[in-house]
Amino acid sequence: MSKITIPNQIIRALWLLEKEGFPAYIVGGSLRDALLGKSPHDWDVTTPALPDRMLEIFTAAGHATIPTGLAHGTVTVLIDHAPIECTTYRVDGEYTDARHPDSVRFTDRIADDLARRDFTVNAMACRLPHIAKWNENELALSQGLTVSVDELEIVDLYGGREDLARGVIRCVGDPATRLTEDALRILRGVRFCVQLGFSPDPATEQALFDCRAGLSHISAERIATELTRTLACPLPCADGLRLMSRTGLWQYVLPEIENNNISKYFDNEESLFNAVDTLPNRPELRLALLLCGTDAKGAKAACGRLKLSNKTTDAVSAYVGAIDRPCPKTDANVRRYLAALGVHAEGALCVAAACHAKEKANYETALARADLIRARGDCLAICDLAVDGSMLMSELGLRGREVGEMLARLLDVVLEDETKNEKEILLRIAGET
Repeated sequence: MSKITIPNQIIRALWLLEKEGFPAYIVGGSLRDALLGKSPHDWDVTTPALPDRMLEIFTAAGHATIPTGLAHGTVTVLIDHAPIECTTYRVDGEYTDARHPDSVRFTDRIADDLARRDFTVNAMACRLPHIAKWNENELALSQGLTVSVDELEIVDLYGGREDLARGVIRCVGDPATRLTEDALRILRGVRFCVQLGFSPDPATEQALFDCRAGLSHISAERIATELTRTLACPLPCADGLRLMSRTGLWQYVLPEIENNNISKYFDNEESLFNAVDTLPNRPELRLALLLCGTDAKGAKAACGRLKLSNKTTDAVSAYVGAIDRPCPKTDANVRRYLAALGVHAEGALCVAAACHAKEKANYETALARADLIRARGDCLAICDLAVDGSMLMSELGLRGREVGEMLARLLDVVLEDETKNEKEILLRIAGET
């Protein structure tokens, strides 16, 4: 018999609403994950209580509240520092911008609220029976509640539990209508497939293809967020990447995959996508591999179009730019590699290894050498040398550009042979040069 565990903070939020006469349901992704035996990162609650009334109830109980989106019925309450989104049942109006409803109308029917949701596995709600009868002492003693699913009042109007059991992502109602209303649902559907290890049902997959042009109305930031979350999933993501190919989504997400030549490294997209799964689930590594058909400049442009952070852009462009650097096979060459690429070196080795499968063992050895070299504290930069510019000026009389040029030469000497990173040795070498 399956059970779900509900944290005490959520129990308190539900109780505060229920004891005031408002049915309160756990809803959406939090219930989906709980039913799958996972621990939800965020818990969402829905209720017929209007936003202002929710603010009154939670404030009177001594909890901080954030009017997250009063116009759309959402209040965030902080209970023991845990944020819980509580939203009034609502019906969405028209979606003329393919992203947000032009208006919302509050309702007192849970069925109306569930009807507006994206996928069946997210369109379920559950209520704890009799919670309104608990008293404050019982609630205070509660450290959360583990309850059989059979004891819950579950509202599942669209077969969400069956789809969970089948491993299927299916739109609520007509798929084309759902995905046209909010085109971001297209990428969310792909992400859910990867995140849960599910597949879309045939009608939903067809709608992903038919409605894909709606993504042209979605901001680059939103597209980047969904792509990043997909690539960060701990489960294999190759099936999701193949789904994006079948449904023509790359043109709106990462056109470089279609427009650039990957044959230098991979026979086809299939082998590229399989290689993505050989990398750690760090999105910057996986994104760099998807961009292997371009160069550092092209990778930087792709990241810029997606409005990714400077940190991510620098990493991805460095990884792509280093794909064709020779694999370092000696300590000296590994030190030079680390010196050239800095904090991006290990990531670059990972991406290059995925591109050059025949040399995988060599790259693994290079990564092991890099770990040892960093742990040992070998000199990898001018600032790590046993001499500095002031010493070269005072001891050898060097001036201006000569100082910088000599430090660069000495670094090259030490990268070749770490044992020479001693003051006397380096000053002697500099004096003889």
